Amino acid sequence: MLGLPVFINKNISLSTESFVQLRYSKKSQENDGDNTNNFEEKNTSFEMGPLGVVSINFHL
Repeated sequence: MLGLPVFINKNISLSTESFVQLRYSKKSQENDGDNTNNFEEKNTSFEMGPLGVVSINFHL
C-alpha cells in the first residue's frame, strides 16, 4: 500500500491509499517421447490502483 497526501493548505489535507502489485510466473513443460516438445513461458504483470479510501485530515 502507498499513501498519497495532498495538502489543500497548511491545516487541511486529503489522503488516499493505493496498491501496487508486481507478479512474475514461469511455466515449463518437457516431453520425453518420440517427438521432443520443450515449452517455457514467462509472464510479468504490474498493477496499480486506488483502494477507495479517502480521508480528510485537519492539522493543528
